[in-house]
This record gives sequence, C-alpha cells and structure tokens, in this order.
Amino acid sequence: MKDLRAEWSVFPGFELSLMKNGFDLPVNLAFAANSEKNSDAPLLYLTELYGQIKVITQDWRVHTFADNLLNYEPKKPFLPGMGESGVTGICIEPKTGDIFSLKFI
Repeated sequence: MKDLRAEWSVFPGFELSLMKNGFDLPVNLAFAANSEKNSDAPLLYLTELYGQIKVITQDWRVHTFADNLLNYEPKKPFLPGMGESGVTGICIEPKTGDIFSLKFI
C-alpha cells in the first residue's frame, strides 16, 4: 500500500498519522458517544461506501458493526467525480449512543 502522508500537507502545529488501513472505500466516521476506557469499548465508527459499518475499539482493533446494508448492487468500479451510491454518512446520538447511517441511491 502506498503511503500518502508525504503527499498531504497540514496546518502548522498539526501532525498527520496513519490510524488503520485496509478499509473498502471509507466515507465517513463518527466518534463513539461513550467515554469508556476499557480496551473493547468503541472509539469510532466508520462507514464503507458499499454497505458496511466498521467499529474501531479503544485498543485499535477493527470489527464489523453492520454489513449488507444495501438492498441493491452498487455500481462498481468507484470513479471519483461520478457520484456516490451507498452508505454515505453516519452520526451518533450523544446521549443514547444510537447510531444512524445514511444510504444514498
């Protein structure tokens, strides 16, 4: 996998670092509503365009939170600038921790 960090620029005082890799068209992420510090507690949730939500736990392990979220076969291959179709958004209700995702057809 090509390391893209050398091609990115950031504002002074900030640092760019690779958290995890191996995702299939990651689109959005949302940090978990809880502040638990045990290793298997969710840290953040990440949507993959073609129908999955992954959860990264406090110990940086990746798990599938939900899959098969699309009731159609998305158009492949993904071509930048040609529009998106799939799971395109995610948000977490801060008090309850309920997770909402957006599917765009």
